[in-house]
Amino acid sequence: MKSVWILQTGEPVPGDPGNPRKLRAFNLAEKLANEGISVTIWTSLFDHTKKLHRESSEGYRFNEFIDVKFLKSPGYKNNISISRLYDHLILAKNFKRVTKNTPNKPDLLFIGFPPIELAYIAIKWAKKNSIYTILDYKDLWPEIFLNILSGRFQRILKFFLYPFFYMSRFTLSQVDALISISEPFLNKALLVSGRKRTNKDTVIPLTTNNENKRTNEGKSDFDLILQSICFDKDKDHLLSFAGTFMVDVFDFNILKETINELSKRGISLKVILCGEGQEKNFWEQKFLNQKEIFFAGWVNQEILSRVQEQSLAILIPLKDREDFSLSIPNKAIDALSKGKIILTGTDNYLSQSLLANQAGFKYTDYVSLSDIIEGLVLDKNRKLIFESNALEFYIDKFEFNKTYQKLINLIFLLFEKNAKRKR
Repeated sequence: MKSVWILQTGEPVPGDPGNPRKLRAFNLAEKLANEGISVTIWTSLFDHTKKLHRESSEGYRFNEFIDVKFLKSPGYKNNISISRLYDHLILAKNFKRVTKNTPNKPDLLFIGFPPIELAYIAIKWAKKNSIYTILDYKDLWPEIFLNILSGRFQRILKFFLYPFFYMSRFTLSQVDALISISEPFLNKALLVSGRKRTNKDTVIPLTTNNENKRTNEGKSDFDLILQSICFDKDKDHLLSFAGTFMVDVFDFNILKETINELSKRGISLKVILCGEGQEKNFWEQKFLNQKEIFFAGWVNQEILSRVQEQSLAILIPLKDREDFSLSIPNKAIDALSKGKIILTGTDNYLSQSLLANQAGFKYTDYVSLSDIIEGLVLDKNRKLIFESNALEFYIDKFEFNKTYQKLINLIFLLFEKNAKRKR
């Protein structure tokens, strides 16, 4: 039986409590298991999303084909911090320790990037043991740390981060196949690596499986959310957001003026913001007296689906940052999979893709956002056309089974190359 190791921290894994959202590692593991391939997911004992350590210290067998193994690390409170770099260093050291003399080596190693340190150690180990590798480039590390400073201080920080830039370039240059979440992100990875693109370097979006069947679970909670903003389905219109309230990523300042402007035009707009994160409290305080805006906190997929289906459009108010300007966020793909129109406010890969496919709109200020929303309310035929375009865009570029079959095909291609090399 062929064997694949998936090295991925920062994501839910099979067996995590609470029916977590399936991301890259979970989805890929299930697809490989369906092909009869043995899968081991190596991840951190520290849960990146909850900022807590998991209860199982070593790992467990999830089913006949999937094992989960944990690497110990101290954890961290802030995503962009020295403590997170230290956590990743300990992860790398522990991976090196536990794999040093392991007799059961995989046929292929799939590496999530970041963490840099872990990916660097994993690539060196794989090369030493003649194991084919795929690297999944999903974040601009260590470049993301430079966003916290500017000017001369940024140059000083870059000097101290040189070891991480070196590890990043080395790791990206040594992998057998490089995949990423968008064309701009893949091009960035190739630029950092200094390598030329091959037929094994490709785009695999962070897509979602839209085949889950509706149940009655969550209906009462959803109704309570609507009651919290006194939502009247006959006269109110809903705008919603789902994501992590990360520092310096989203800008919701436009909401208050937009709500007031639309009110003057006779349109009642309500807003539901779903998610947790470091800046949630800041925005809650800012909109403390804004009765039209409700912070729902973390909601499960069932409730989120109901919120999005009720929404006139989905708001993704990204700030102008390089790491978020080069890709389409997974929450945007979620919205497209439901045929929902997306509204965003910066000129980036997301807005360019939405405009090119007539699946969303880009606003510049509260007046233009109000104009867009008013247009969707008054012109129902145009709204239906854009919703149909959104779903077609998802099917064409992000459809779950097609996307993951492309990745499975790449893995089988490397299996074949490995077999030929051993002859």
